[in-house]
Amino acid sequence: MKTLFQLVPANSKHPLSIWQWVMREILIGGGRKRLQNQRVSILSNNCLGGMISHDLLQPQLSPTVNLFMYPKDYIKFLSHLEECLRSEMHEVDVDYAYPVGELNGCQIHFMHYHSFDEAARKWKERSKRINYENLLVIFVERDGCTYNDLLAFDKLPFKNKVAVVHKPYLEIKSALVFPGYEHSTEVGKITDWASCLGGRKIYDKVDWIGILNHMNL
Repeated sequence: MKTLFQLVPANSKHPLSIWQWVMREILIGGGRKRLQNQRVSILSNNCLGGMISHDLLQPQLSPTVNLFMYPKDYIKFLSHLEECLRSEMHEVDVDYAYPVGELNGCQIHFMHYHSFDEAARKWKERSKRINYENLLVIFVERDGCTYNDLLAFDKLPFKNKVAVVHKPYLEIKSALVFPGYEHSTEVGKITDWASCLGGRKIYDKVDWIGILNHMNL
């Protein structure tokens, strides 16, 4: 059993950041008992999936951790998922502060990795862990996401998929309206802290444990 401080991410060194993570553990620790559907692979176009798995002390059974993809790249990646995961990743020569890789024409932005080699190694390791029988696919409507991107995502042949959107789209069956962005053009950065002192993340407004538990019903 890990202590509270052992659950604090290694890159959280500032006292305020440590305080937030300790408060978060106190806040969500008891809720993990509700989780019945264990070892879910969560694919997402940003850090959300990896953060949900981390919150629930679940293994990272997905390569989409600590990264993001632009909507069209993500749709293309999902449309050819197994082919992309078998392909060799190549480094993209860009002038960014983080490494960028490419798989079959899909660019992947590894903004939380120090080098391309580290990112490619972690991607390859986690790709081998995917549980296709217990898979949740999340698409957050941001980073230039268009209505057509949402339609394309909704048509993908995944049993369990959620499009996190900023307003109702009655024709998008996978849509889950995230509160607070009704007057915006897209969903905000919901992986941020809800406040500077508490332990809540913005994405806590959604019952992710409930979604995971109802996947295979």
